[in-house]
Amino acid sequence: MVTPRTEFGLFIPNRGIPLGTLPMQEYLALAEVADRSEILDSLWVGDSIVSKPRLESVALLSALAVKTRRVKLGVACMATFVQRHPLLFGLQWASLDIISGGRSILAACMGYPADQIEHAARELDAMGVRTEDRPARLIEHIKILRRLWTGEETSYRGRFYNLDRVTLDVKPVQQPYPIWIASNPQVRRIGEQGLERALRRVARHADGWMTTVLPPEEFVKRWARVQAMAREEGRALDPRATILIYNLTVNPNRDAAYDETCRFLADYYRRELPSEMVRVWCEWGTADQCAETMQRYVDTGCGAIVVRMCSWDQRGQIKKFVDEVLPRVKRRALAA
Repeated sequence: MVTPRTEFGLFIPNRGIPLGTLPMQEYLALAEVADRSEILDSLWVGDSIVSKPRLESVALLSALAVKTRRVKLGVACMATFVQRHPLLFGLQWASLDIISGGRSILAACMGYPADQIEHAARELDAMGVRTEDRPARLIEHIKILRRLWTGEETSYRGRFYNLDRVTLDVKPVQQPYPIWIASNPQVRRIGEQGLERALRRVARHADGWMTTVLPPEEFVKRWARVQAMAREEGRALDPRATILIYNLTVNPNRDAAYDETCRFLADYYRRELPSEMVRVWCEWGTADQCAETMQRYVDTGCGAIVVRMCSWDQRGQIKKFVDEVLPRVKRRALAA
């Protein structure tokens, strides 16, 4: 029996332009590098409005779609999903799917709560969204998109959105269009009941699960819970419908690699991340060390791993990832 392989994606940090570290032409060039690699399966960008300033995700992906032919395109994750009106977003995302020839991947997300990161409250307030309404808005938005993207006349009455006999004639190439939910609940913040609600939301409403900042053993446990919940809901999720976001810095000098990782993350998030979070979320060091850690996630059966290189030398790090790390991971898989 042939075991389905884990796919690998590349996250390009679209905060580079407002931070002055990556020009626009470099994004287009990196997308072409990924598309030609034949070892990468997808290309990803981030999403926010003012909490973490960056190029708008749908517009950027549309530009990258024109520069690529093979890789799938997604947002890791669509953090402003609950801040966008589903009718306008439905048109924008369907347009992206058409421009890309059916290569888009939508991972809907509630985004940060108002008290979790600096400027999150300001962004939510500016967009007229209460932090406590985010879960319900997420669900309504997904329900509306599923109806709109059939191309049939849609009426909807909800807490937040009302549509009266609306037809969206522009619909995605992919039919029915799969909608993933990105969810990474932190038990220390929301407790076990909050974790239960978050995983149940994925099981009830999503076609797949995106997550991050989880060690392999916890990833396995949570995915097993989601699948069990889905069965309780009368649904069957593809066992490999999972995407994990991870971070790497490849450098034979492990101390230098760690320093570069921390500097990049501090630049990116405008704050220093706790060392325990860096240890769970990142690997740094030689290509062998990075490949060994990635293999632990491959062994969980994760469907796709999306890697962000924690360095502003994106081109150099991507080359090391593609030429040195991934071939080692694939050789380990073949030898297993």
